[in-house]
Amino acid sequence: MRILLSALLMLVFLQSYSQSIAFYADVMVNADDPAHRKYAAEEFNRMFAEELEAPSTFKNNFDELPWISIQYPMDSSFRTITWQVDHGAGKYTYSGYLQTRDNALHKMGGPRGRATHDNNAEINFDQWRGGLVYKVLSIPESSPNYFLLTFSILDQFTKAKTLEPLSFVDNQVRLGKEGLFNIPGDNRSLNARLAMRYSADTNASVTYEESSGRLVYDNLIVVQGRIPGQGPTYMPDGSYKAFEKDDSGKWVYVDKLYTQWNEGPLDAPGKKMLDNELFEKRKKN
Repeated sequence: MRILLSALLMLVFLQSYSQSIAFYADVMVNADDPAHRKYAAEEFNRMFAEELEAPSTFKNNFDELPWISIQYPMDSSFRTITWQVDHGAGKYTYSGYLQTRDNALHKMGGPRGRATHDNNAEINFDQWRGGLVYKVLSIPESSPNYFLLTFSILDQFTKAKTLEPLSFVDNQVRLGKEGLFNIPGDNRSLNARLAMRYSADTNASVTYEESSGRLVYDNLIVVQGRIPGQGPTYMPDGSYKAFEKDDSGKWVYVDKLYTQWNEGPLDAPGKKMLDNELFEKRKKN
């Protein structure tokens, strides 16, 4: 009888603990008051860290926490667990973990970590300032073959997306790979990762096309910002660039993707109309 009672009490405690984690996650993301979001984030961080330390937590999908992003590669060998906290006045912080199938846990560096949207550094996951990981790509015949797609809000004017090459080295999780993405004649661009900074009132994309083996991303141009006090910023111009794998598995730069040039009027002798595939491709992105 005592054993049954103890088991029931433990079940009630675990259910209550799980509900508390879900409650703080909800407040952390959805509360109106920044002070409430900050307090809830502190409580959620503490409780969720304890939850992840328990054995076999990799089997828990945490379906009761729709406010955080949990992403797996195709082989489900690990997962990323990340979330965003809005502190008001354009300030956002990011927290999270990378957890492997055997329950090895790597914590994101957080606000004291290093940003990656503006540098070529190869860093460990626990040194990364972070972002919201919204997809994990598994790309065959590529080294590395895992890539994180991340999103972050830098301030009230600017958002960023990165594509982070991910590898496991000596029990550490590494982000970035120097020299992986090279744009001929452009020494200013990043080559350890793909990164885009753009206006907070628009959107930019980076995607992997399995059919073509291409990493496709928006071409950004400088424009005058539309947000009061913003100044010059970057926005997509409707064209795309890409990197595609060659036969050796190396990523090769492709400029002006889906673009066809015509000299003179379209109805001039010997000229052809633009291929409709241009517009069909844009609809898919």
